[in-house]
Amino acid sequence: MKEINYLAHDYQITLLESTKDILFAGCGVGSGKTDVGSVWILKKIAEMQKGQVGIIAANSYSQLKDSTLRNLYKNYHKWGIRIRPYELPAGHQPFTIKIKNKNDWHEVLCRSLDAYEMISGIEACWAWCDEVWQTKKQAIDIVLARVRDKKENNLLQTLFTTTLDAPDTWMYELFVDNYNPDLMEVVYAPTDVNVANLPNGYIERLKSIYSERLFQRMVAAKWVTLSSNQIYYSFNRNIHVSTDVCFDPKLPLLWSHDFNIGEGKPMSSCLAQIKKGQDVNGKIRSELHFFDEIIVDSVDTHQAINEFKNREWFREKENIVVIYGDASGKAKDTRSKTTDYGILKDEGFPNQKIPNQNPPIRERHNSVNSLLCNANKDIRIKIHPRCKTFIKGLETVSLKKGANYLEEETYSQHVTTAAGYLINYEFPAQIKYSGMANLSGF
Repeated sequence: MKEINYLAHDYQITLLESTKDILFAGCGVGSGKTDVGSVWILKKIAEMQKGQVGIIAANSYSQLKDSTLRNLYKNYHKWGIRIRPYELPAGHQPFTIKIKNKNDWHEVLCRSLDAYEMISGIEACWAWCDEVWQTKKQAIDIVLARVRDKKENNLLQTLFTTTLDAPDTWMYELFVDNYNPDLMEVVYAPTDVNVANLPNGYIERLKSIYSERLFQRMVAAKWVTLSSNQIYYSFNRNIHVSTDVCFDPKLPLLWSHDFNIGEGKPMSSCLAQIKKGQDVNGKIRSELHFFDEIIVDSVDTHQAINEFKNREWFREKENIVVIYGDASGKAKDTRSKTTDYGILKDEGFPNQKIPNQNPPIRERHNSVNSLLCNANKDIRIKIHPRCKTFIKGLETVSLKKGANYLEEETYSQHVTTAAGYLINYEFPAQIKYSGMANLSGF
């Protein structure tokens, strides 16, 4: 294997030089955790004997391929490291890559931790698990148990690189409550350790799109509880509710849905517009104004449309209506006649922004809280008092007992979910960064 000169941060050097069995890096986004994983693997490849295998895993195949391995491939091509296949394989299933050291090609098994049963039966000499904060503890237990193929000159090690989670999770219990200094190397790295290699204004950008709690977790690398009993902890009726919110017929009308029928599960939707406003520093940016809601019990999609068409906003509008909402509405309508969005299209609403699948629940919660109030104290949601069910939902919707992010179903919960689909589509509380911009000496 060719020699690589890598300009590493202090926390990365600690990981690369450690001889302990379990290495854990709790990192901010853009801090270089995927880069140190790429270098650490080269170190482990150099120790491997013929016939041994390593493991690279992440919480899902999407994470594994779109982030972890994409950055690894980018780094290895840049550094001239030989890897097979040359291009990252397509598809979401188990696969193997090979990395060359001297005259030998060494196998690395690539697996998703949401299908951790695929790791059972494997004997590996090392494992790198990336972004494990959404992973079940059972998966981690299996990975740790499978790193046991000891041969001469091998250090059996498992590396975890991840964003942090709440203090009531298995990660905190394992690496804080049960921290063993003889067994574990635990380091933390906020985003700003890598600021020299990040785009200009990157951290300030994160402040503008993350809630204060989410910023502390995702950027400052702190163990932070995002959800209290009140899911939408950033909401304040005295701040967000205003009679100044009004409908502008010249702007697009945004209509977002959560399709539910049945006792206690009304078909719920909300009406909003994106308008220009000023942040705390007077800078012009977009914000979201909710001016009405449609909450109808035990009805089908046609009846919800009739209710919408009878509202004054529909008659006054001079611009398009854009449909958002629950991705499951693509499957069938609430009475199994056809798709909900097909009905909306047939009824004159062809402009639709519906994802192929609903966002993760926690991601939707984070997006709503970040728009309600971000880390810069910027308020980007305003709600008219007529949205009574929506307001009540923001004040009262809570987690199911014993759950980390699942919502307790109530009458007012569904319209907050509808609003969350719209917010997560137009104002997602996430930003992607592909890795270090300036690595030197290769």
